[in-house]
Amino acid sequence: MRQRGEKPASRGVIRRLINTYDRILRTDGKDAAMAYFDREEVFHTPERPRTKLDDKACKYIEDCLERNRQKIAEGNRKQCMDLTRVWQVLREDMGYDMCYATVTAYAREYTARQEPSKSRECFIRQYHPAGEECQFDWGDVKLRIRGRKLTVRMAVFTLPHSNHRTVYLFLREHTLAFMESHRNYFHDIGRIPKRMVYDNMRVAVKVRRMWTTDDKEPTDALLSLSSFYGFDFRFCNARSGNEKGNVEESVKFVRKYVFSVRDEFGSLEEAQSYLSAGCAKLNAQSNSPATADIISLAQEDFDAMRPWTDDIACFQMVEREVINYATISVDRANYSVPDSFTLGTVRVRIYTNKIEILDADGKVVAEHAKVAHGGWSIKLEHYLHTLRYKPGALKNAEALRQAPDGIRKVFSGAFSGNPKDFVELLIFAREENIAYDDIIEAYKSLKESHVHNITLQLMKDKLQPANASKAISLSGIQQDGKAIEENAENGLLAVAQLMNKPTSTISYATGR
Repeated sequence: MRQRGEKPASRGVIRRLINTYDRILRTDGKDAAMAYFDREEVFHTPERPRTKLDDKACKYIEDCLERNRQKIAEGNRKQCMDLTRVWQVLREDMGYDMCYATVTAYAREYTARQEPSKSRECFIRQYHPAGEECQFDWGDVKLRIRGRKLTVRMAVFTLPHSNHRTVYLFLREHTLAFMESHRNYFHDIGRIPKRMVYDNMRVAVKVRRMWTTDDKEPTDALLSLSSFYGFDFRFCNARSGNEKGNVEESVKFVRKYVFSVRDEFGSLEEAQSYLSAGCAKLNAQSNSPATADIISLAQEDFDAMRPWTDDIACFQMVEREVINYATISVDRANYSVPDSFTLGTVRVRIYTNKIEILDADGKVVAEHAKVAHGGWSIKLEHYLHTLRYKPGALKNAEALRQAPDGIRKVFSGAFSGNPKDFVELLIFAREENIAYDDIIEAYKSLKESHVHNITLQLMKDKLQPANASKAISLSGIQQDGKAIEENAENGLLAVAQLMNKPTSTISYATGR
């Protein structure tokens, strides 16, 4: 055994083999003895009962499997209780101390008893050449955006050769989101795969004739993408997610890996930046044998693809009427326009996550990030002309409530008693092309210099000190009118004492 490079058996095993050979040789001859050594040794393992799986646990597993079967019949497959969750409930809530394999083994036995004649489906393992295809699928994730709970759609791209994942967030799953997700993906990776793989999603497959792969008809959006970027496409069979299993797993894995840690964001753009950073981290590390060499395999994918050259236009152009709130309605949400367009008509360029409002000459006069159904996106600078002669409406205006926090602090800290000056300040900033951040910084600088009475002229001089004819010096101690009056009176009293005159003869000088 040592000469053959094998690990030698123990002396007891060798002694038993020699004795058995001699016994068979004496009784049955040499052929029977050689046949004994040609056969594989069989170990007889007695069946051991499952000591920790009692009737109560078996009944719970059976009930869970029956409920799953009922949910599948009702079309609610996604909310079935998997065996991992069943095992967790048995351990954490019911106090059982058993391993996961015990639960799965009994579940297989129960399923086999219930469906003894059902044939099991066999899967054929596939090999994916580098750059050959890219799989696409939609997923959803529940996030809290600006304190509001939303179900956000995820557009997930996966390269099956390397398991390289890229994900984009959209408020809705529609044709524009479908096209823009592809445009962003091809632009970001700088490559175009030879083939895209889809399931029976309505943005890719027309509703009619969708039950067989050969009869599925692509949508106009998919045909436009295919002809512009030059890729082929194929569709999976109905209810056969395993035919694009890489992206199916990517949807669940990315959602769990990225958003299980954090799910509250100030905007959808912030959530997208957080998601992109999480995907970049996933694409740079190995989490399983399937992703052990993801960096080099992804490079093989990119090298085998055609280079990206240009972006396809992804927007919808519509016309909207402006109501007397100086707002328009797009997808049951409301967006403000400059008040000079009130009761007029504007053209709107609709993207997936934003809209652009154009005047008659095609110039963009307003831009908004998309909000949820029933929401309002109102910008303060759109109402300055109206607020100039209606300054009293500013205090409780929705436009002020949606303004940046710093601008609201400037108003409440310096102009709450004089809203007209605040409106004039914003008009001055717009005419001089001064950003909101500059106004906020000027206000902070005056507050840090201990200026208590901040006026419109002070803010203008602070924003443009070079244009001020006589800039007010802010060095030293700055005081309000009452403090100056008190200091002047104290100074006159001191002078009167030095001159030995009654204070009443000069106290009138302290008046205004």
